Amino acid sequence: MTDYLFSEDGACRDFDYFNQRHAQRKLIIPKERDGSSLGRSLSVRTKGLPPKFKTQSNLDFVRQVMTKNVTTVSGYPISNLRRIQKYMVPLVLNEFSFLVMGPRGIGKTSGYLIPLLSKLVELKDIELRGRCGPIVIIVTHTEKMLKHVQALSNKYGRATGIAMVFTNSQHFEGDQTNIKYRNIDVLCCTAKLMVETIVKFQISLGYVKFLVIEEFEYCTNNSEYEKNLSELRDRLSSYAIFPTCIFLSVLLHKDWMFDVKFMEKMATTNVAKLIVPPLSDILVSVLPCSSIMDHCHWITRLLVGKDMEHKRTVVLVDAPRRAHYLALLLKYYCVSSKYITRDDNLIDVETAIRLWRTKECTVIVADYDSMRELDYGFVDTCVLFELPHDGCAIISKLIVDLSTILCYNRRVYIMINEDLDCTQAENVLKLLDSLDQQVPHFLVNMIDTIEESSTKCIATSNIS
Repeated sequence: MTDYLFSEDGACRDFDYFNQRHAQRKLIIPKERDGSSLGRSLSVRTKGLPPKFKTQSNLDFVRQVMTKNVTTVSGYPISNLRRIQKYMVPLVLNEFSFLVMGPRGIGKTSGYLIPLLSKLVELKDIELRGRCGPIVIIVTHTEKMLKHVQALSNKYGRATGIAMVFTNSQHFEGDQTNIKYRNIDVLCCTAKLMVETIVKFQISLGYVKFLVIEEFEYCTNNSEYEKNLSELRDRLSSYAIFPTCIFLSVLLHKDWMFDVKFMEKMATTNVAKLIVPPLSDILVSVLPCSSIMDHCHWITRLLVGKDMEHKRTVVLVDAPRRAHYLALLLKYYCVSSKYITRDDNLIDVETAIRLWRTKECTVIVADYDSMRELDYGFVDTCVLFELPHDGCAIISKLIVDLSTILCYNRRVYIMINEDLDCTQAENVLKLLDSLDQQVPHFLVNMIDTIEESSTKCIATSNIS
């Protein structure tokens, strides 16, 4: 027990920090009634959805030739649809124009690509034989987004026979013939090059059924992006083509909103609107630890007790064996918990997920690799028991991923070892700043200590 000594200064510091967090939480979180969970479902705000609209709850719509690409491809695997994707899929499959606004990383691009590519497989087999010209046009504002769309399309559309062309400035200058543009299904390039590409390679637009506009937040009144899109719209009008339009944008302040009237002109039909709430309602607390006993102490403080009986919680760890240990520890304290790790057999995983979905189990302990299995129902609290060893830079993406399964008034606790996690403290600080969260004093002190030690090392090396 020598590594778990009481520190009066540390206790006062933690007391002040958590009192401030508690006061902030009381202002935001409503009082619990009748033992029900504090969380409410993270609803997607909608407007203009078609009558009798139903969300898509599973991946049954994916064509068999694409199933392996979607569910098992490393880097972008999808086992369950995210909340926004459950709205997007039916709109794409039924060819309704819509706008999606939400934070980066919530799955907007994959939300339209998967059903769109699946629909292309069907269309090519049924009604579009013998055509020449793209069925889908995807427009981006930057080449960075173009590369992102290309990476996802190549992953999900592999071995489907869908011909996709992605034209950047280098390809545009290098290509001199229109051979690869003759029988394409998907044409994707930046708005600046789109019309020039269509003219240079004599691409017919007579079969276009879908027009996807990424990064629509840049389409402000009289902007260059709007002018380029206007030229594309005129080209489509010359073919008497009015495709289904999909607009994607990040969340914007009303003072910097894109040109809504232009969007309505571009679509020519009613545009359904899907808006995902921002991440600003997440409460992130950083918990100081100096040993594994401190980590376990925080777990028992957060998850043990009558007040936590109805709160669904996910605990994330880096090593599978640690997940097994924590699940046993929580069971010792009579907390209904299960573990899901990459080392477990399929039967154990299915049992844990079944108990989680039926709410017989309120705490799931999982390693980071198994997190994608957790998109079942709503979660009140998430605890990062330890930081991932492959770099804290992924924590920002992790928080975004968690936002799809967490509730309103979401709470995330990050445990950080004051001795072992010094190199990752700065990344955690950046994360807190990006989410407008309060930064604890001990985290600032950790960063100061790192800077002082690095300065001393540099000074020592210069002297030598």
